[in-house]
Amino acid sequence: MRRQSEPDNTHSAGDPDGVKTRSPKLWQWLSLRLSGLLLITFVAIHLWVLHYEEIPSSSFQEIAAKLRSPGFVFLDLALLVLALYHGLLGFFRVVSDLGFLGPKGEKFLGMTLSLAGVAGLLLGYQILKAFLE
Repeated sequence: MRRQSEPDNTHSAGDPDGVKTRSPKLWQWLSLRLSGLLLITFVAIHLWVLHYEEIPSSSFQEIAAKLRSPGFVFLDLALLVLALYHGLLGFFRVVSDLGFLGPKGEKFLGMTLSLAGVAGLLLGYQILKAFLE
C-alpha cells in the first residue's frame, strides 16, 4: 500500500482525471526485450546458413551469391537496424537510469545517439550496397 507522502507516478502531468497511463520507459523496456529476441533469432539464422548449411564447394563466389539473395539482404539490413537500435537505446537507458544527466542532458544524449544511429544506418547501407554491386 502506498504511503501518503510517496508520489503517484502512474498518472501523466496533463491528466486531470487521474487515468493511468503507461510510461515511455515501459515501451522502451519491452522494445529492448523484443529487439534482443529478434537479434538472437536473426544471428542464429545468419550463422546457420553461412556456416552449417550444406554447401557442396564453399568458394567465395558461391557464398557471395548466397549473401546477395533477397532473403539475406533483408536479414543483413534487419540485423543492422536491430543492432543499432538495441545497442543505442540500451546505452541511453543505462546512462539515463544513472540519473546524473538531468532532463536537458538526457535530451541532448538522446538526440546525439539518434544522429549516431542514422549515421550508422547510412554507413551500413553504403557498405552493403557496395558489396551487392
